[in-house]
Amino acid sequence: MLWPHTLEHLPMLWHGPKHFRSMPTQRELRDILKRMHELKGSVIDTAAMYGDSEAVIGKALTKLGIRKQMFIATKFNAEGVKMPGPPSMDNVYGEASFERSLTALQTDRIDLMQAHFLSSVEPLMPLLQKLNQDGKIRYIGITMASVEQQRGASASAVAFCSNQSSEGPKAA
Repeated sequence: MLWPHTLEHLPMLWHGPKHFRSMPTQRELRDILKRMHELKGSVIDTAAMYGDSEAVIGKALTKLGIRKQMFIATKFNAEGVKMPGPPSMDNVYGEASFERSLTALQTDRIDLMQAHFLSSVEPLMPLLQKLNQDGKIRYIGITMASVEQQRGASASAVAFCSNQSSEGPKAA
């Protein structure tokens, strides 16, 4: 897959480790990430709201010494954004969430920072653009938006590099 705007090549092997926090051992996670790396996979997608997922991923990547070869995607929300499911965790909003993600992932830069849910886009866009300009994130993305919602947001903001659509694949 070629990444928009830069033509950076990313393999299609992509892992969304929402449930890494429930693994019985850190070693099991390291084994999964090591095997993923051996198979030329490099994209890991997580989020501040996934419990300690970012921390266990950061620890495993550091121990394996492969952080620089991995493409890290994570997400954060704007304060007050209503999310489906259980109540949101404390400190998963805005800049504080971003800094916590850097610390947990044991890195100084996020490859893809995503506004989680369309309602986070407008309040987070100035911060996302600043983080991008400062070199702290490489790409800006959006999650949980329909294609039509993304088009509307993109028209008023920036061209997003990714959209984890809330819509599944459509039958032909």
